Amino acid sequence: MGIRWGWALLMAGLAGCASLTPEQCHQADWYALGERDALGGFEPGSISRHVRACGKAGVVPDHGLWRAGYQDALPRFCAPDNGFRLGARDANYHGQCPQELDYGFLDGYRLGQDIYDLRRRITEVEGRISELRESMNDEHATDVSREADRHWLDHYKDERRRLQRQVWDLESRARERGYPATY
Repeated sequence: MGIRWGWALLMAGLAGCASLTPEQCHQADWYALGERDALGGFEPGSISRHVRACGKAGVVPDHGLWRAGYQDALPRFCAPDNGFRLGARDANYHGQCPQELDYGFLDGYRLGQDIYDLRRRITEVEGRISELRESMNDEHATDVSREADRHWLDHYKDERRRLQRQVWDLESRARERGYPATY
């Protein structure tokens, strides 16, 4: 692994940080930071975070190197399989992909979001199923309320099966496109 990639991996550990420390500002590889920001899904103007943090340390970021790293890494971020991964995690997309890559990225992103939304709905339905089972087992429940709960329980079980089939269909489509599993 080259020094540049080693530094990029080290800096990737900082992706959750709001800014750089003064020491990091003095040692920064601005190209690698640009790459990291692009791959982290940050907007093109995200260098402003580094400008603020490093200004306090008397360091002026190299905008040209940062921009070059950002632009070089952007195609990897904008790949359809990455869009799928982000959509499946319900991650935000800020529209930073260039027009020629945006369609493929968004196609993957939307498919991932559809799977995420269906799984979220399945979780909600499973919660309702649990509530109905508890209600039916309540010692104060009447025969009439248990019968009504049984009806709704059947309805939600059917709904869960329907939603799960939709997830399987979308996952099959994702596999056909070579996207990663989202379990």
